[in-house]
Amino acid sequence: MNSSKILIALASISCILVVLLPAYADGELRVERDSGAFTESLHIDYNDEQRALRQTGQTVRRQFFMQIYAMAHYLEGAPLDSGESVYSAIIESSGIKQITMVFLRNLSGSQIRNSLSSSLRSIASEERYAVMQPDIDRFMNAIDDDVQRGDEFVLRWYPDGTMESIYQGSRISFIKNAELARSMWTIWFGEKSVVDRAALVDRL
Repeated sequence: MNSSKILIALASISCILVVLLPAYADGELRVERDSGAFTESLHIDYNDEQRALRQTGQTVRRQFFMQIYAMAHYLEGAPLDSGESVYSAIIESSGIKQITMVFLRNLSGSQIRNSLSSSLRSIASEERYAVMQPDIDRFMNAIDDDVQRGDEFVLRWYPDGTMESIYQGSRISFIKNAELARSMWTIWFGEKSVVDRAALVDRL
């Protein structure tokens, strides 16, 4: 390869790095700020009493080199001592559970819906998915806005099987379907977890 071709190749690589590195660096900084902002505990009013939840861990959802959202998980009480894995124990725990996400990039509502729907389909059998379909549609239809970097989305699973969705502090859905809630938690705590699930329990 002659010197002119080498210079052209180096220039091309430099252009790519100029495009990619600022976004990546900003993502890293954003993760540090947002994940650092997750509280260690929560207090939630439920059945006329205040219930305390503590953080079990936090992680970041990544896709290729992109960071999609930072998330923390909270649990009321300790996981069941059932001899199962800690991940299964958390899913089966009878206490209130919460996932708090902070988006690290702008996304359309359809991107979020498609991602969640794909994850649910990979977890549930066709029969289970069909049974949950009406409530899945209700849940997905509530996610109709595009999100901006820094927006917060909360999923809260109550002991009676109700799953509450909160976007930017406002409730967008409230669905009583324990099977759907369990399937949603399996996205992050199941064997096919889309994140580093070990990081979600490293504070237990």
